[in-house]
Parts: sequence; structure tokens; C-alpha cells
Amino acid sequence: MSRRGAVLLTVLAALVLVGEVTAALLLARLQGARAARNAEAALIARTAALSALARATTDGHAVVGGLPVGGQTSIQGAFADATYEAVLIRSGDGLLEVRGSGVERGLGLQREVTTTLRILPLLPMARAVITVRRPLSAGLAARVTPSDSAPPGWLCPSPGPDAPLVVDPATHDSLFYSLGPVAWPALVAWASQPRAPDSLQPRASASDLVLDGVRITGTLVVDGVLTLSGGAEVDGVVVARRGVVFGPGGGAVWGALVTESLGTVSGVTPAVARVSYSSCIVGRTSRSGAPLGPIPGLLPADVW
Repeated sequence: MSRRGAVLLTVLAALVLVGEVTAALLLARLQGARAARNAEAALIARTAALSALARATTDGHAVVGGLPVGGQTSIQGAFADATYEAVLIRSGDGLLEVRGSGVERGLGLQREVTTTLRILPLLPMARAVITVRRPLSAGLAARVTPSDSAPPGWLCPSPGPDAPLVVDPATHDSLFYSLGPVAWPALVAWASQPRAPDSLQPRASASDLVLDGVRITGTLVVDGVLTLSGGAEVDGVVVARRGVVFGPGGGAVWGALVTESLGTVSGVTPAVARVSYSSCIVGRTSRSGAPLGPIPGLLPADVW
């Protein structure tokens, strides 16, 4: 072989080697880019799944109303790079099992996380048949029943201890009229939010409210004076910031009442009024439409 041929073979071998090295580097870079893209997609999918849990915490109360034990419902959503869904399953002990799933749009990668949320009951500040700012007249005080009972038609467990009449002129409005974690400034807006159908769901009035000859159940929040007449009855927790007045024909509250004062329309005797305590009614209505919150110390778990 001539010297020129040997040089040519050497150059060709070098070119082949350089080509192999270049191809290996390109392959490694491509694999690295794919791995990075997969990792990014997985992170986006998991972030979406966590967003589903966050959405369940903030908005879950609006969809779980009337949900039976073991029943489930869901919340869907999306953002720029992913879609998500939260599935909420109600248990019988005031808890909700939540599974959040997220799907990244580009590669379609999916991640799931789970957690447990607790229902934060909308309970009055004090366990009382009435929590009131001003003392009641002797006539109206005689129409208050602190012993625990349930009205006809309610299937309730054995009654619990009595709930007293509490006169509290000093506590700030934000706490006095609060229900559970929802303080007064937000309570009317909270009770006014649209929710899934539920016979016990909260109701609200941003001004005075007159109930005449009707019966309603659930939490009732009135940013004004509540007037009950014609035998009207509310079974639930009632918060009336400006007072409760009994008109002709009177009415009743069966559950618990928080208000500024209790009185009657001129010419109406206290005999037409009735306020009775029921832990059964309070317990059931307080969980309808109630906010959801995490269990302290419990972190979301990944589903693999």
C-alpha cells in the first residue's frame, strides 16, 4: 500500500470515529432533552393534581350538599398546560376523601394525589338555645326551652344535655355572630353562595326578612330583623343580627338562635313565641354547606 493510501485510510477512520462520537453526543443530548421534557411534564401534571386538591378545599362545600355517605362528586378545571379533576367521596364521620388527578396537555402524562378533608361545622360561638345581646323579658324567657329535643318528623338520637340561654353584650360582632370558621363580615355572602341541592342548605337575607306561615329548614342568616308570624317555623341555626320579632300568629325557632334581641310586635303576647333547643338539628344543619379544611399534619400522598 502506498503512503498516500495509508493516510487516506487513517483520515477515513478518523472521520468515522468523529461521526460516531458526534452521533453519541447528539443521542445523549436528545435523550437528556426527552428526560427533561418528561420530568417537566410530570411536574406539571402533579402540580395540576395538587391544584385539584386546593380547589376541593376552597369550593368543595358548593358541590357536596345532599351527598349521601359513600356518595361522590367531582370538580374539574384547567390552566394553560394541564387539566385537573378532584373527586370527593363523603364518609359518615364528617370527613371527605379527595383524589386529585392532573393531566399535562403536551405528552398526556397523568399524576394523582390523595388527601382527606374535614367538614368545619357552622356552629354558633356558644352551645346555647339562644345567644342574645339584651336580656329577655320574663314573658319571652318563659317561652324558651333549653332541654334538648327534636320536632316531629326528625329522626334523632337520644337527647343530650340542656343548652342555656346566654346573654352576652360584650363580644365583638365578628365573633358573636360567627358560625364556625366564618366570621360575621363574610357570613351573609357565604350563606348566599350557590350550592348543590340540599334541603338543609344555608339561606341568607341581606336586609330585614319576614316569614309568614312557612316552615324552612337549615341555617338562616339575616343581616337585619327577622319577623316570624302566622305560625312560621325555622328548624336550624338562626343568626339574626338586628333581632327577632314575633308578629300576629307568632312562630318558632327549633335548633339554636343567635341574635341582638328577642321581642314581639305591639299587641302580640309572648305566648305565640317558642324557641327550643335541638342538638340534632344544630348538628345536621351545621354541616350543610360548611367549609372544608385540611387535617393538621396530614400531607397529600402520591398515588403510584
